Amino acid sequence: MRVTYLIRAISHWFHRCVHERDSWDMRLEQFSRDGEGGLGLVFAAARAGVGLVRLALSGLARAADLVGHYMLRQMEFDADHRAALMAGSGQLRTTSYRIRLLEHAFADVYRDLGEIWAERRLVDDIPSMVAAKAGEMEPLLGRHIELEMQESQTRVFDTHPADSERIQRAEHLQAEGVFTLALPATVLLSDYAALARRATARFYRVNLGLRLSDEQLVSTEQMATSVAAARQRDEALDVYCRELFLPYRFLAPQSPEPYADLSSSERRARLNELVVSLRKAMPEIGELVENYKRTGEQMVPAYFAYSLTLDKMDLGLTGRMSPTAPELEGVRDSLHRVQERLVPFDRLLTQRFAIALAPLLGRPGSRPSGAPEVARLLQVQAALSKIQGVYDDIYREHAVLFELTSAAQGAEAAGDGDPRSVVPARVIQARTRYLREALQTVESTLAQVIYPFERAGGTTDVVSHLREEMPGDTGHEPMDTLQYAAAQFRALQELHVRVMGRLAYLASQSEAELGVQPIKLAVPAR
Repeated sequence: MRVTYLIRAISHWFHRCVHERDSWDMRLEQFSRDGEGGLGLVFAAARAGVGLVRLALSGLARAADLVGHYMLRQMEFDADHRAALMAGSGQLRTTSYRIRLLEHAFADVYRDLGEIWAERRLVDDIPSMVAAKAGEMEPLLGRHIELEMQESQTRVFDTHPADSERIQRAEHLQAEGVFTLALPATVLLSDYAALARRATARFYRVNLGLRLSDEQLVSTEQMATSVAAARQRDEALDVYCRELFLPYRFLAPQSPEPYADLSSSERRARLNELVVSLRKAMPEIGELVENYKRTGEQMVPAYFAYSLTLDKMDLGLTGRMSPTAPELEGVRDSLHRVQERLVPFDRLLTQRFAIALAPLLGRPGSRPSGAPEVARLLQVQAALSKIQGVYDDIYREHAVLFELTSAAQGAEAAGDGDPRSVVPARVIQARTRYLREALQTVESTLAQVIYPFERAGGTTDVVSHLREEMPGDTGHEPMDTLQYAAAQFRALQELHVRVMGRLAYLASQSEAELGVQPIKLAVPAR
């Protein structure tokens, strides 16, 4: 293993010398460009010499990789040889299969951890969770994994041989082995459960940078319950809202209170009418939503071109009016027309939500037990709908500031002093301030709303909850503001999915009790 470390260190040095640029490279490039007469030619020749040396080192690096990776593969074959002598030749096939299955299971568990972390909780025993998930997945993935193993092939720069080659070599030995035990490996550990919990805590601390309290760690059973609820929420959102839901399009909810006095029959009739209307409109809705997505994608480049021209006009770098203004207005008009056409269908959906949720919210003075949850969810959704315009501005300004910052960095690296191509620092600073003000507007609105879901650590407002997963914003560097804005996009969209998903689940349960058919009808069995 020490020799392996040395080989990898040398290989890393080769690649660093070949591919990484340093300050001397930058100086040579600048001197060769700025030098006059023969001096510029001297520096150009020096750059050419550096390039030739790097080309030679590149060949040596590839040769070192070829030899080093071959030796690493031989080391794996040696380990397999001794394992076959110890446990028998047939065990390598079983072990390779199990490792692949556990890799698939761990990836699935890792996604589930993301779901439960929204509650600021994580499972206390990842190994047991992965083992249980592997048992669930094996009937579905078993044949696929066997085919993966059979079709695997070793390539010249692989550090590990393909499973098929390793298994073939091990089985060719026909070793019976000297030690076999038909029991799970956990029997070899005196206290497997405690070790698994310690290993899980260390994974969170070292790999994820999380130090969790006992309150934040839950059992595998509790995690399975939370994950199942999240999947029910996602399925309900898809069935209930269909194409009308987009994570970045925040619908303003209607109040359920006007429908609190409807009888069950009246409620059923009204809901059936709404479902039929939405079902008939689905082809048109699907077309409008696709048009909304396409037009939204066109908005960012049009807005960027227009904004950049305005900035240069303000600085006196160009004197003519922006030719991009008509293009931007055309895209805005198209987007506005699509939004206007979607409004009637949005009203049908939000009215359906209001009627279905009315029994859960109840009347003043006689609130059911679930009323506080519904009220909190509706409050968050209403707050999200209020910030829709600012959210859209943040999305566009983030794209503009990113392009401006990238252009400025590129011009600086290239030494381009042309004022028509360089983005002045004060333009970037002004854009950064504008973006920060928009971010603060969003947070000031959401800070007044309680986070609607149960979480470790107790009740808090939406902003405090979201900030726990967002990077710090120093308020000075544009890249810090860009990173913070990108994190806010993701956090708000994830919150929107959770809120609308939970509302859709509650509404669909209410409709199911009334016998209302969903929009997305199941295909009858033949």
